Amino acid sequence: MDAILWSVSLSMLHFTLDVLVQHQYAISIIWPQIIIRALQACAVFTFLIYVLHPHASSPSFVPGLPVKFQAPLRQAIFFVASICSGCYLIHISNRYGYLAVMKQSPPLGCIWVWSVIELDLLYAVLSLVCTFGFFWQGGYTIKAPY
Repeated sequence: MDAILWSVSLSMLHFTLDVLVQHQYAISIIWPQIIIRALQACAVFTFLIYVLHPHASSPSFVPGLPVKFQAPLRQAIFFVASICSGCYLIHISNRYGYLAVMKQSPPLGCIWVWSVIELDLLYAVLSLVCTFGFFWQGGYTIKAPY
């Protein structure tokens, strides 16, 4: 039940980001395609959340790994996912054309948000600092170049 609630919430975020990105680039919104992409995202998120989200009934998700290493491994996975998805989202938003941004931004944004939510506070802040460092070091901007 927990995986379904998480995946539906992330799918709604995906739906919203998809609509916003299409609206940003003044593309006509084709609702059936957006709904289909949101349902596909829901299926993927359900699988990922079921596997990676900690469950009280089954604290180990890697067989053979001691229980004391399960939580740090999850934190490491989400930490890397947060930094990679955030940095790549910044990169594509500044370097690629609108088609690449429209296709890749909604799922990357959802993975980034979910990864930061799953992290402990210290690691979440550290991952956001790393992403900001990538933004600053790469010379990226928030303003449009035109």
